[in-house]
Amino acid sequence: MMTLASFNRRLLGTVLLALFLLSSLFVLWRRDQVRWEREQLLERRLAAMGREILSVVDSHRRLLRGMAFIDSRHRAAAAAVSSSLMPFLALVDARGVVLESYRGWLGEGALIPGKLLSTGLSVTPLLSPDGSPLVVLAQPSGVREWLVGGFSPFHLFSRRDLLGDEEWALLLSQEGQVLVSLGRTRLFPFGTAIPTELMASSSMTKSWAGVKQRFFFLPLPEQSLTVAVGYPDGLLWREAIGKGLAAGGAVLLGALLVLGLVFPLFSSLLKSLSSLSASLVRSENLLARAADPVEAMEVLRELGRESPATMRFAELHAIEAAFGRLLDTAAREGEELAGLYEESSAMEEEISDSNRRLRRVMDRLNVLLQLSQGTQVAGDLDGAVDTVARELCRLFDSPFSAVVAFQDGEPLLWSWSGRSDLKETFFGSLRGLCPGEFFSGTVSFPWEGLRLFRFPARTLQHLVGGVVIALPPEGDGESLEGVMEPFLSHLAGLLHSREMLAEIKAAYHDVALRMQSLTEIYHEETGAHLGRIGEYAALFGHELGLDRETVSDLRAFSQLHDLGKLKVPREILSKPSALTEEEFAVVRKHTLWGAEILAHSPRFAMARNICLYHHERWCGGGYPEGLAGEAIPLEGRIVAVCDVYDALRSKRSYKPSFSHERALEILLEGDGRVGPEHFDPRLLEILRRRGDELASIFGRFPERETG
Repeated sequence: MMTLASFNRRLLGTVLLALFLLSSLFVLWRRDQVRWEREQLLERRLAAMGREILSVVDSHRRLLRGMAFIDSRHRAAAAAVSSSLMPFLALVDARGVVLESYRGWLGEGALIPGKLLSTGLSVTPLLSPDGSPLVVLAQPSGVREWLVGGFSPFHLFSRRDLLGDEEWALLLSQEGQVLVSLGRTRLFPFGTAIPTELMASSSMTKSWAGVKQRFFFLPLPEQSLTVAVGYPDGLLWREAIGKGLAAGGAVLLGALLVLGLVFPLFSSLLKSLSSLSASLVRSENLLARAADPVEAMEVLRELGRESPATMRFAELHAIEAAFGRLLDTAAREGEELAGLYEESSAMEEEISDSNRRLRRVMDRLNVLLQLSQGTQVAGDLDGAVDTVARELCRLFDSPFSAVVAFQDGEPLLWSWSGRSDLKETFFGSLRGLCPGEFFSGTVSFPWEGLRLFRFPARTLQHLVGGVVIALPPEGDGESLEGVMEPFLSHLAGLLHSREMLAEIKAAYHDVALRMQSLTEIYHEETGAHLGRIGEYAALFGHELGLDRETVSDLRAFSQLHDLGKLKVPREILSKPSALTEEEFAVVRKHTLWGAEILAHSPRFAMARNICLYHHERWCGGGYPEGLAGEAIPLEGRIVAVCDVYDALRSKRSYKPSFSHERALEILLEGDGRVGPEHFDPRLLEILRRRGDELASIFGRFPERETG
């Protein structure tokens, strides 16, 4: 006699086999048809995208080329018209330094990568404030300048509606790097590399991110770019199966008619199965809601006492009765396990508390170790204190930390890390405060919705600075104070070293000024002349973006440029008539004599370079070594321009004084003796833009009238 189980298996197997065979045949046929239709459609979409990208690139390039041939005033007006097309626009020099910023977050003096300065198409995230990639086009403007424009890469695909569900489109570089990704962007993020062997064919199927993908490629002529579209290969199966199910519906209807013949038997079977299933699901839900094993054992005991439901089939009735007995047995055996669970839970809680306390201690020790190592690894004081600020923000999840030093009795923000808006607020609060008021002790107080902790740093009871750290209201202030207490001695050493270094640098500047006084006394170069040279040099240093310390040294040491004239005989220096070749040869040695006087002290390295090289020429042919171009130290090139300008403006025994306009004309255009080829082109460009400020400096340092 056929059992219920065997009957069920045979009937169900027959129906499923019929459905499987018919649906498989239809799905296979439909899959090939779907593949052909989709690939024809994608090839048309790919061609349309290629034409669209070429059109967009060409329009942006023509727009940029047009703006490159008009002056800066009209260029700014033209840039305003194209604001929706080009969110970044700037004029840069050959090194990538921004000369004029028309749009975008990079201001004048910022530096963009030199690789962007080409006529090809580039993509970079560096020009966007939110780090999103921009398509970059560069157009030469003049001899040594470039007009650089950036626009959203999605402008290249304005017809994104061409993509269907689960389809994607890419813009690839010649090396296979993903520049723009549309559709399923998580598969091909910006910067992903597509193997170049894939791009060698027009279409290919390859596994990508664990899924087979169908690729179609179209190289763009004269752009070194390739457009790619594609879709997951499984999409064909899903579409084919979906349409195959419609054909299988008729087969399914026939199967249902067959099942209707045995409906009474199946109805009774399903009712019994539903009753058994409901009982099992209820048991599962009750056990899942039990708070712990003890409560679970009580639930098992109650379930075991319940009487089984009425089942038509003896097999199902036996299963439910056996399940009830199993529950009752498990409840009895679980009582002992429940007791062990309660003991283990108590032990686990105690171990967790001990582990949290130990972790807190280890975190403090680890923070202290990393901060101490940071101060040792940094090669200079500024690098060390920058490491301290960064590590404090990282280790305590702080939005802002700062190290404060003292300079001339005033608090100075030496280094900081975190949010720039908090830095500006904190910097404003430093003004007008005396050191004793700000770091009277370790305190914390509410600040900008945070808690601000202040820690004073002392060496030998002398207050040398301190640290401020901002924490969220829920931050671990106790751990912070525990770490900072032993670390402040390390920080005090850094602050004290900075204080001593500042005193040493001031002493060297004082020595330089005293040497300058000697040259003023010895020959006709007045103190006003030397003071003007220092201010000229500082102006050029600021324009070149040199740091504050370097500009300070440049202002002081540039006034020693003629220190070597102390060894030139006075009768030669004061000779009213033209010098002979022998006398001029003696005067030219003042560059070497100045370097000899300063010797090889590291603190006077800049001053020595100025003495030695301020008569070298950019084109070569200067003295004493005949250097040219970048081989001449920068400080020597700066003082060369400053010295010639001031000499042209000043009255000498052998020449009258020239006007500011005439002096600029000689420097920028030449007069037969002095020519623009003698000087660094960058410095001449600064002279064109800021020349009026040199005239202002000349007026602030007038020559004293002599009797």
